[in-house]
Amino acid sequence: MKKISSFFLLSVISVVSLFAQDFTELETALKNEDSDGLLTVLENSGSYSEKFEQRILDVAAELIMKGNVDLAADYTETVLLFDMDNKKAQEMYTAIEKARKDKIKEQQEAAVVAEKKKVEEKARRLQEYKFSVAEYYRSLRKVSYRNFPVEIGLIPLAFDYEASSFTETDSFLRYGFGGEVKAAFVHPGIKFDLNLDYVYSPVMISSEEGGKGEFNLRAAVTSPVFPVPLSLSAGYRNRTVKSNASLYKSISSPLIGIGVNDFELMPDFFLTAFFDLDLASSMSDSMQDFAFGAEVDFKYIFRIKPMLGIYVAEKNRFNAFFIGHESESYLDCLFSAGIVLNGR
Repeated sequence: MKKISSFFLLSVISVVSLFAQDFTELETALKNEDSDGLLTVLENSGSYSEKFEQRILDVAAELIMKGNVDLAADYTETVLLFDMDNKKAQEMYTAIEKARKDKIKEQQEAAVVAEKKKVEEKARRLQEYKFSVAEYYRSLRKVSYRNFPVEIGLIPLAFDYEASSFTETDSFLRYGFGGEVKAAFVHPGIKFDLNLDYVYSPVMISSEEGGKGEFNLRAAVTSPVFPVPLSLSAGYRNRTVKSNASLYKSISSPLIGIGVNDFELMPDFFLTAFFDLDLASSMSDSMQDFAFGAEVDFKYIFRIKPMLGIYVAEKNRFNAFFIGHESESYLDCLFSAGIVLNGR
C-alpha cells in the first residue's frame, strides 16, 4: 500500500513539474511575443492544450483592448494553426479582421480630413497673404518711414570665374567677400530703389593670378501695379584686377538694363533678373565692339515682425565683351545675408 501511495505521489509531482515547465515556456513565449514558440509549446502541451489555448486567447483579448491588434491576430492565428476547431479563436479572429478593416477605414477617413484641412489652411494663408499685401500697399498711400525699405547685408561667400581668349586663358577661379546695401522708396504705383555692393576677391583657387575688386551700383524704377514687376535700370560698374590673364586691368562703365525687380514667386521668395547693355565708356585700351551683362538673383526673407526680417540671397552675374572674334567673360556667384527694415 505504501509503495502504491509513493508511486502515485511521484506521478503527481512529475505531472505538476512538467505542467509548470510547459507553462513557464508558454509565459516566456508570450513575454517575448514569439508566435513560433507558442506553437511549439501547444504542440508539446498534451492534455493541457485547452488551458494553454485559453491562456493565449486571454492575452490576445488584452492586446486588443490595448490597441495592439496585429500581435493579437498573430496569437489567435497560432491557436487556429494548432486547433482549427477552437470556436473562441475563430470568433476572435473574425472580430480582429473586422477591427483591422475599421481601423484602415478610420485611417483613410482621417487622412482625407487631414488633407482637406491642409488645403483649407493653405488657402487661408494665401488669402491672408494677399490681404496683407493689399494692406501693405494701402498703408503706403500716405508717405511715412514705411515707404523707405532698407536692406543691409554681408557677402561672406563670393566666387569669381574668368576666361579670356585675348590672353589665351581658359579659366580661373577666385574667392572673395564683401557687403551690400539696398534702399528704396515704395508707393502703391511705383518703386525706386538703389542697390550698391562691393566684393573683394583676393584668394586664387585655380591659378597664380592676382586678386580682384568690383563695385556695382544700380538704380531701378519699377511698377508694382503689373502682375510681373517690369523694371528699367541704370547703373555703374568698376572692376579692377591684378592679373596678366585679363586684357583690361580696369573697366569702368555705365550700364542700362531691363528686367524684373523683386518679383515674388511665392510668399517671401523673390526673383530679380536684369539684362544690361554695358556702355564701356572708360577703358585703358581700344573700345570694345560689344559688351553686355546679365544678373539673376534669388532672395528669401524670414519674417521676425511685419516690418522686420532676415534675408538670405544668391546672386549670379555674367559680363562679357567682344573685340572682333575675341572675347573675355566673367561670372560671379555671390551668397549674402542681412536684415530687412520696412520691407515685405
